[in-house]
Amino acid sequence: MANTRGLLVCNLGTPASTDVKDVRAFLREFLSDPRVLDMNPVGRWMLLNLIILPFRPKKSAEAYSKIWTDEGSPILVHSREFESKLSAHLGDDWVVRLGMRYGDPSMETALRELVEAGVEEVVFLPLYPQYALSSTETSIERFKALAENLPGMPSYRVVENFYDHEGFCAPSAALASEHLGSEVDHVLFSFHGLPVHQVQATDP
Repeated sequence: MANTRGLLVCNLGTPASTDVKDVRAFLREFLSDPRVLDMNPVGRWMLLNLIILPFRPKKSAEAYSKIWTDEGSPILVHSREFESKLSAHLGDDWVVRLGMRYGDPSMETALRELVEAGVEEVVFLPLYPQYALSSTETSIERFKALAENLPGMPSYRVVENFYDHEGFCAPSAALASEHLGSEVDHVLFSFHGLPVHQVQATDP
């Protein structure tokens, strides 16, 4: 498979199901990440194990059940569809794999599959247009830790931000336009928030 490159696309992750035990396992992995709960390790352990995990999984499981589809978790269903269509678009010169930062399919499994496929280079693409410590940075850190310890790992590149790239902006605008029509006076954009101290830590 000469001159073949590997593309590892990374999304945040999802519980395996809406069962409380699966949601608890997902929350434990997610919220144990110091990039997500960036506080004193002892305080993080106490918050997670004494306050969040005893009570939050049941409420979160109920919330997940409202958006779960017959095919499974929406983020996994759509990420798999993206992986498949991207692979078809790039053709035989690329091997595309999906890895979740938390949960399955794991980044480790996806990266091993790329290495076993014999790719000559791996491009790592976290699917977060805007940079944040709790999404982009933790995914990059995890990828690099895996890459540095994986036998046979080829050279790699990391894509960090693409919020202002024409290849992202133009299709996003076109997709929005299809649904907005001509009768809309204003468009309100809502974004997931970040703690102020995390923003200041990366862009003072």
